[in-house]
Amino acid sequence: TGLPAHFSALVAAVARMRALKTEELAQAAQEPRDFAGRMFGLLAAFSFGALLIGIALMLREIRAITQPVDQLNTLIRRMGAGDFDIEYRHGPIADFNALGRHFEAMGQALRAFRAVNIERTIVEQRRNEAVLDNIGDGLVIFSDARGVERINPVAERQLGIGHGSAIGRAFDDI
Repeated sequence: TGLPAHFSALVAAVARMRALKTEELAQAAQEPRDFAGRMFGLLAAFSFGALLIGIALMLREIRAITQPVDQLNTLIRRMGAGDFDIEYRHGPIADFNALGRHFEAMGQALRAFRAVNIERTIVEQRRNEAVLDNIGDGLVIFSDARGVERINPVAERQLGIGHGSAIGRAFDDI
């Protein structure tokens, strides 16, 4: 009868030992789970940080491209409106800088052309006025609205009107 008591004690001891070992195994398995959880959290944080850095760099690159394009559009609009005194602010992209320099050169050329063209037009206008004022015949030029646009001194004397009083009036009113 001593055997079953010893056997029961042995079974109880083995059961306690098994429970202790099961608890040790559970603790040992929990440590890698905790470590894996911390590593996953760190990996997620690093991934999120890398994503934010990537987005920030992408926005910076987009801005580096769109800013010169916007500036060139503004220069084109100004040149289209007749403002040829333009200056391109250089940026980080060499191709846009070269295009900006070409626009500046084109603006300078157009500004010089306009100055020469205006000067030439003024000279021609003065020459035409001198010819019209000094011809021996009376000359009246009418606008599309049938008003007097230009009249020379001979025509004013022939019609008996004062200098410049006919401009803009209908011929029948003179």
